[in-house]
Order: sequence, then structure tokens, then C-alpha cells
Amino acid sequence: MKKAILFFSFIFLLATVWAKNKVVENPVYELKNTGIYNISKIELGDKETRLHIHSTFIPNWWVKFDKTDFIQDSKTGKRYYPTDIEGTKFGKETYMPASGDSSFVMIFPPLDKSTKDIDYFVEDDNAYIWGISLEKKQAKNQKEKGIPANVEKWINDELNKKYVTDDVFFKNDTTRIRGYIKGYDPRLDFSSGMIYSGNKLTNEDFPTVLTVHPDGRFEADWQINYPKMKYISLNNVLIDFYIEQGKTLGMVIDWEEFLKADRFRNIEYKIQIDYKGELADVNKEIYNFSSKEYKFQSLKKDLKQKTPNEFKEFQEKLLKENQDSLSHYAEKRGISQKAKNILNNDLLLDYSNWLFNYVIYKNSELRNDTSNAILKMPVSIDYYNFLQKIPMNDPSLLISDRFGEFINRFEYCEPFRKKTSKPVFPKKTFYQYLKEEKVPLNKEDIEILEWQNSLNGKISTQIEYEKIEDKFKSFKNIQNKYQSYWDNYFQQYMPKRKASKEYLIEEYTNQDSILTHVLHLSTSLVYEIAKVRSLKYSLKFIDNRNDSRAFLTWLEQGISNPFLKSEAERMFNKIYPESGNISYSLPEGKATDIFRKIIDPFKGKVLFIDFWATTCGPCVAGIKSMKETREKYTNDPDFDFIFITDERSSPLNAYEKFVKEQNLVNTYRLSVDDYNYLRQLFKFNGIPRYVVIDKEGKVLNEDFSMNQFKSELKKLFPKKKSE
Repeated sequence: MKKAILFFSFIFLLATVWAKNKVVENPVYELKNTGIYNISKIELGDKETRLHIHSTFIPNWWVKFDKTDFIQDSKTGKRYYPTDIEGTKFGKETYMPASGDSSFVMIFPPLDKSTKDIDYFVEDDNAYIWGISLEKKQAKNQKEKGIPANVEKWINDELNKKYVTDDVFFKNDTTRIRGYIKGYDPRLDFSSGMIYSGNKLTNEDFPTVLTVHPDGRFEADWQINYPKMKYISLNNVLIDFYIEQGKTLGMVIDWEEFLKADRFRNIEYKIQIDYKGELADVNKEIYNFSSKEYKFQSLKKDLKQKTPNEFKEFQEKLLKENQDSLSHYAEKRGISQKAKNILNNDLLLDYSNWLFNYVIYKNSELRNDTSNAILKMPVSIDYYNFLQKIPMNDPSLLISDRFGEFINRFEYCEPFRKKTSKPVFPKKTFYQYLKEEKVPLNKEDIEILEWQNSLNGKISTQIEYEKIEDKFKSFKNIQNKYQSYWDNYFQQYMPKRKASKEYLIEEYTNQDSILTHVLHLSTSLVYEIAKVRSLKYSLKFIDNRNDSRAFLTWLEQGISNPFLKSEAERMFNKIYPESGNISYSLPEGKATDIFRKIIDPFKGKVLFIDFWATTCGPCVAGIKSMKETREKYTNDPDFDFIFITDERSSPLNAYEKFVKEQNLVNTYRLSVDDYNYLRQLFKFNGIPRYVVIDKEGKVLNEDFSMNQFKSELKKLFPKKKSE
């Protein structure tokens, strides 16, 4: 009898301990946005709650926990903040070991007895885990991962819609993406992605918003004029695809793939995609092939260790290795000729881009290190015979996303910069002039001015500056900062370039000669594209409609592709509209609604809109250089400045600090989704981007150059004092 009493007393005591210290091993959860943090165990007691956190991340990368992290009751929202942590310290950057795994215990106050599920938040990584169950009972993690019947029907119905298509390579038509994210939930806090599309024939950006619906479906419709390899940027993850005009591509993606991409962010993890529709097979054939890639980190080292010929030989060996790998892949998988051609062109363009980049970065590095013998070695013209490997008349070259970099490097490569006509340079640099005038300069200004001073006589046109040196943007900001000195310097020392059709015709004629007699290349589709792309600048350079028309007529004599000619005409009409009125009204829609909420309080004023980010160097430099000007025109009744950024590219602490430092007013830090719509509205992929809105709310200039602010102000308000 005593034994029985002792046994039941033990069971009662054990049950009491369990009740006080409930332990949940590997608790299940509903949803998470992080691939780094996992809750391995929860200990629930009367005095404290112990959250066991297992982190899986990149070796030698760090995680950080803070006292602002929290858990909360999923139902009531009641928050609990940590009182202590084991395995690290609050605010400490804790680096992952070689295994990539570390464990920590975060200690919180005891939870209310009624709490069934909790959410966990790590502020430093904006990491959430929702619906962590405190029950021992096993359940399914997250939602059912199959495709709901209504979603599958929607995708199939969209893929089965027939549109008029043909096999013409160049044509303007709508293309469509329809897809689904398995495991998506609106709590993930993103409802859009971006397709950074553009027209490489004319050097125009046409970013497109991809809409994500609450049920996980996503879609986008946009215009393209030739087939493309592109990617969607969705929740900071890149999703590759190949698309053609007039066709619809289906995609199904598992949310778990996004979590893997988060965990393996150092290698740009290629997520698995289930492509659907008539373009599914070619997409699988293209994106299942992996080539050996050359990295920029290697280039930085090779610049000082490999001569131009050695670097070229190395790249040729790598190209051959990748082409052999492609041949093996094509034979083993039996891929289509279309996919094989696209992949081979992609390899050729990558090879060419690195050879171009070697020259560009070699020249840049030489300015910083004049003692290295290899950096000082000249690049012979024979180096550029790699261009003869490129099928310059094959339109499918344009399909590769690498073509944009290639055409940019080609049209501004070093041989084309060596014009047969002798360039004229100023007798004195702006830096020399400012020193003579005894203008006080800060350290940052001097650094940029000395850099520009070292280039005098080496680069002949403003366009080339913009294309090959980001630092030139900072120099433009200095011009604006010291505008009155720049105006005087410009009048006294800058050579007067003849802005005429004759000047441009001479330039292009010289370039034709270099193509034939120096590079030993024939006129080709790629070369014709380079000419059409330049119209964005050259037509504005002439600044006269009749002369521009005459120049374009001359240029079109050397363009054989009819579609390219039509694009050239479109660019002319865009720059010189028949009505002469370049302002336009914004189209109705969600993007315009977002923008109007920002500008409506400023009705009756001209607005200078600055799209920027704290993480964008040229953006920050531009804002700093305009500080004095902004303060001068504070509360001006005729115009105002507006600054727009997004939450991801301008972290809150950095944003608030910079706004205060620069005394910025009229600043807007939008959600990534809303900012995406404004990118689409004003057609820009890169920043800084400046837009001018007139007093009626129409777009006066969608791609304004802020260094022209004072001259623009004189045009808009002739009676206003600009000095």
C-alpha cells in the first residue's frame, strides 16, 4: 500500500513540475520570412520563457540580437521583450563558425497562461516567424503546399488564351507572366515585384510592376519589342525567365525557395521554378545550364597580375571550357537549337564584357597606382580582335540580359574614343581656376576636383564622362555648388564646341572609319543599334528641330534594319513632338494615385522631384551639393523640392539622420511596393532620378539633370534672381 502511495505521489509531483516547466520541442509554425532563424525549443515556466534559437547562416557572416527583439501573443498582440540572452550579448555581431550553425537562448518574461501561439521578431534582420504553436501536438508547418484548384484553373486559362503571334524577331507586342507562390501570405509584407525591363535599341528604361495578389497569384503585362532573358526582383530575390512577344509564361514557386535564397544570399542562390506554358521547355533548357563564372573580385586582382594578353588568353580558355560544357549539356539533355544559340551567345557576351571591363578598370586603377608595371602596359589594338568572335549580325544576341552591358562597352570602347579629328581641351582646369580665385574647398570637393584634373585631355566628350565614370556625377554636383564660378570659368576657358549637325556627321564619319580600318569590322546590326542608342543624346545636343531632322536623315542612310529606323523616328518625335509641347499628363491608375497624394499639397508650384536613397552615393552627394541652394529658396512661392525614397534602400536610422543633417523637408519614405509603382510611372531603373512637375501637375521633364537647376530656373521664372 505504501509503495502505491509513493508511486502516485511521484506521478503527481512529476506532473506538477511538467505543468510549471512545459517544454515544446521543435514547435511548428504557420509562416516565416527568414531562412536564418529557427525555433528549436520553447521552455515555458512561471518565472521565465526560454526561446531556443538555432541559426543557420553563411560561415563568417554574423547575426545580431537586440533588446528590441520580441515575442508576442499571436491572438492578442501582447508583446514580451527579452531580459537576457545566452550564447551571445545583445547588440553584438556574432559570427557564424565554419559549420554555419549556432544556437542561442533568449529569455523572456513568463507568458499569460491563455497564450496558445506566439510570433517572434528579430529587428536587425527584419525576421518574423508567425504562429509558433505552444502545443505539444504535432501539426503541419505552414499552409497546404499544393496549388488550389481555382488558382490552377486561373493559370491554365491564362496560358490557353490565344494571341496573334508570328516569328518576326523585332516587333512591339504585349507579353505576360502569370504565376503562383505556394505558401505566400499577406503577412510577408510585399505585394509587388519589379521586372527591370528596357529597350536596348534606344537606351530607354521600362520597369514593370509585377502584382502579387493576397492569395499568392502574381501577374504582369508589359510591352517588349524583341525576345528577352530577364528576371523578376521579388522580395529581394531574383527570378530568371525567358519571354517572347505576344506570349504568356506561367510560373509556380515555393516560398521555401525564398527562404533558401535568404540563407544562401552570398551565392545568389538560383531558386527552383516550375515553368508552365509553351515557353516552359525553353526556359528549363536555358536556366538548368550552369557555366563557370568569373567574378569581379578576381578582376581586381588580375588587373595587377595579368598583362592584357595574358588576361585575354585566360578569358579565351574560360570561354572554351564553358562552350565545351554547353555542348555536353546540349547533347546529354537534347535541348532545342534555340536554347543552345541563346546560351552560346550569353557566354560570348560575358567573355566580351570582361575583356572590355579589364581595360576600363585598368585605366581607373592606374590613376590610383602609378607604380605598377602591368597597369602601365598599353592595350594594343589587336586586343580588340575578340570582337570578331561575336556574331554582330545575329539579332538573338539581344536576348541575353548581358547585351545591355556589351553594347554600352562597345559604343564607348577605347578605339572609338580616339577620334581622327584633334580634340580641343581647356587651357585651365576648373580646379586650377578655383584655386586662383582662392575659393575655400572642403576635403571631399578637393578629392573630386583632383580626380577631374587628372583626366584633362584624356576624355573628349561629356557623354563619355557619364558612361565610364560615376565620379563625374560628383563633379557635376560641384559645378552646381560653385555655379557662379563655373559660369565665369566656362565663358573664359571652355572651348566652344560647334553644336551642329555638321559636327556630329564628322564624328560619326570618323567612327565609321575606326570601325573599318582600326577594328577591322563591317557595319552590322550591333553597330546600327549603337547609332540609334546615341540619338537620346545627340538629338538634344543639336537643340534645333530642323538640323536634328537633317542629321537623322543622314544617319538613317547607314541603317539597313527597318525596325531600327522606326525606333529612330520614334526617338526623334519624342524629343521634338509635333505640338512643340513636351509636358504631359500622368496616366490614370494606381501609380498616379500614389504620386498625386504626394504632390497635391503643392498645387500651383513647379516641383523638382528627387528619387534617391541613403545607400546611393551619387544621390547623397547631389543632395549635399544642393543644400545651400535649397536653403536660399526656402518657402519660395513658385517652386519646391520633394524627396522620395523607399524603406528598403533607405534604412530608417540612416534616413532620419541624413534628413536632419541636410535639413530636408517634403521627404517621403515609401513602402517598397509604392516605390515600385513610381519607378514604373517615371520609367527609371537607376537613381538618382530627377523629375520636374509643372504648376498644373503635368510632367515637364521626366529625366532632368539637377546640375542644370539654375539655368532651368531662369527659363521657368525669368524675373527670379538666381544669384
